[in-house]
Amino acid sequence: MNKIMKRVGAVCISILMLFTLCIPCFADEAEKTIRVGSFEDTFNYVDDHGVRRGYGYELMQALAGYTGWK
Repeated sequence: MNKIMKRVGAVCISILMLFTLCIPCFADEAEKTIRVGSFEDTFNYVDDHGVRRGYGYELMQALAGYTGWK
């Protein structure tokens, strides 16, 4: 009786896992705007012409390029 219950349980779990893998998921293709706050320091600063520069700013721009975020 115990072996039968284990097999039935294993089959039920297998079927459940199979159904969860077959459920389609849809990605939202809309462009996302992510707002990030930062302090002006060595890694993030605005130059004399009002252009943002620095390692932190360039890192955020690179991440936005990889992910498609604005």
